Amino acid sequence: MFYDDIVSKLFEPKLHKSSKIQICFSIRGNRKRQKPLENAILKAKKNFEQKLNIQINSKINVFAQYPRDECCLQVIDYINWSVYRAYEKKDVRYVNYLLNNIRIIKDIYDFNKYPLNSYSRRKNKFDINKISPL
Repeated sequence: MFYDDIVSKLFEPKLHKSSKIQICFSIRGNRKRQKPLENAILKAKKNFEQKLNIQINSKINVFAQYPRDECCLQVIDYINWSVYRAYEKKDVRYVNYLLNNIRIIKDIYDFNKYPLNSYSRRKNKFDINKISPL
């Protein structure tokens, strides 16, 4: 799933920075996605270890919680979901609401437009018509 892939890529360079990591994702609708999210984080860890030829010894816990039950959900989960929704469903209302708080969006799947595959508040503003199709 596309969302799981962007979760993996997002966390890949971060999982070695602490000895104990707790990641909390939001359950949306009636779908529990605990196992796919754990797999996405494990994929990120494995990719990082292979790229740098090191072992990550962090203790990583992944939780899926209902927003009403957990006030400390990762903000990045909401931002990631809004970007996912723009790419997957062409629904930009959530990402547009957050754009003033997002410094940069990198279209890591658009190799043809480099360096114009990055969108920011000032240069090359994010527009649904500019992004690469999935």
